[in-house]
Formats: sequence, C-alpha cells, structure tokens
Amino acid sequence: MKVKLTESQYLKMIVENVNSNEERMLNHFFDRVSGLNPKEAMDVYFEEYGFDDRIMRHSKRLYDWFKYGIIPKLRVSSGRYQLYGFNRKILSLFDIWVEGAIDNILNSNVNEYQKVNSLSTIESILPYSYNDKKLSEVIDGLLFDAVEHLFQIYEPKEAIKKSSILKDKIGQWRFKSFTPIVKDFAEKSGLTIIPKHKGYTFERGEETMVRDLIKYMKDIPELPKKTKRGFLNYIGSRGQGRGQYSTFWSAVNKAGIIQKIGGGNNVSYELGPNYKSWEEGNVVAF
Repeated sequence: MKVKLTESQYLKMIVENVNSNEERMLNHFFDRVSGLNPKEAMDVYFEEYGFDDRIMRHSKRLYDWFKYGIIPKLRVSSGRYQLYGFNRKILSLFDIWVEGAIDNILNSNVNEYQKVNSLSTIESILPYSYNDKKLSEVIDGLLFDAVEHLFQIYEPKEAIKKSSILKDKIGQWRFKSFTPIVKDFAEKSGLTIIPKHKGYTFERGEETMVRDLIKYMKDIPELPKKTKRGFLNYIGSRGQGRGQYSTFWSAVNKAGIIQKIGGGNNVSYELGPNYKSWEEGNVVAF
C-alpha cells in the first residue's frame, strides 16, 4: 500500500508540528517498520511513505528512530557503517544525524581534546562512501585548541604523548597539519619530537642499545666508516643474518639519532641532528 504524501500534505505536516494527523501517520509508520531489517525499513521510509530528509529534520520521533533503531544495526565487524545495497538517499539522513552529533559535542562541557576525540570517533565509523565536509572542518578547526589544552594541563612530555595518541585517531591525511602544531609547542618547551617507529620510543628499556650505538659512533675513531655490520660486530652480534635488528636500525634513523651517508654499496652512518637532544633527555616519540 502506497501512502506517499502530496506536496501540500507534506508542507502542512512540516508547518503544523503537533498535528494529530502527523502523529497518526507516524504511529502507522512505526507499526509498519516494526520487526523489519534496516534495508526493508528504509525502503518503507523512502518508497512506501515517501519520506525524505526534510521530515526527519522536522520530526524528533523519526530522528530518534533512525539514530537508535537503524544506525546501530548498520555497524559491521570493521566498526564502520555499511550501506551496501541501500538506497543512496540514506546518506541524506546521515547528514542529519552527523549534524546533531556535532552540535551535541560542541555544546557539551568537555574540553577541546575530548571534543576532537569524540568527533574523530564519529568520523572513523561513517561509511566509506560518506563524506561530511562540515565534520572534517570542525575537527580541523579544533586541533590547535586540543593541543594547547594538553600543554596547559600536563607536563610537556606527557602532553606530547597524549598528542601522539590523538594523532593515531584523527586520520593520516591530517598528519601534515597536526605534526607542526605539536612540534611548535614541543620546541617552545625545549623538547624535540621524534617519529615513533614500530613501537620504539627510545625510553627506558631501549636506552642500552642506543647508548651502545652512540659509543660505536663516537668511540672508535680508527673506524671512520661506520656501518650497521660494524655496529653488530661491536656489540658482539655475529652471524645472525642481515635483517638482525633491522627494526631498531630503521627506528634510530627515522628518529634522527643517526643519519645515513652515501648510497648503494657505500652507505655509512654518522650521528644525526637529534642525537644531542636525545643525550640531554629532551626527545619524545610522537
């Protein structure tokens, strides 16, 4: 049975917010979709009743039904929402839900760091086919304030660690804009940020091998050409393959504690630009 509204009926429902006819129609609609799966319910919403995004903006009952009754059922094992097989009109309903979520988060009493965290969670679970420019712009606009807040309430090293956790959540496409913000706050605090690589942070437990590497670089003047193989010999590690300690070696390179010289068969290493900061205890992995 088709119950599509005419344009005049639709506009009347929009204007007359408490119209009893609207309530009866919504009650009929909710009875109709009871027990249906999300795709079947959306087909009833769009095709049988002729509803669209305008009526959902107008009706809190429909908004709550979509938010609590449909959206949670669209989550799949990856954590994201899956819209495969759905009418693409459903994306317009996601617009309304996202707008409501943004307003709720921005008007809440939590700090900027928590707001970015919450907004990024929403962004991370939206369908791949969904692109909300407003949500992205709101997150981008809060990044500086979020980092500033962390440096106001935590010691600088802890603030950088918290920022590093946030970096992992906000999406790789923001790294180029987010990293300079953290770097600027770090440098103003006398600290140098180094890239975290494969879990290496160069703190307790990892210091011994870094110390051995620096000794090798500094204390063996008779070996002007410092190589990875030479370092392994220096620490007494022989015959265990070329890949031994490859992750560590890559990490100290990326951290700027050492740096590569030359190329091809003539690669050697020297102390890097962040070596002094590491010696002074002023580096933090980010």
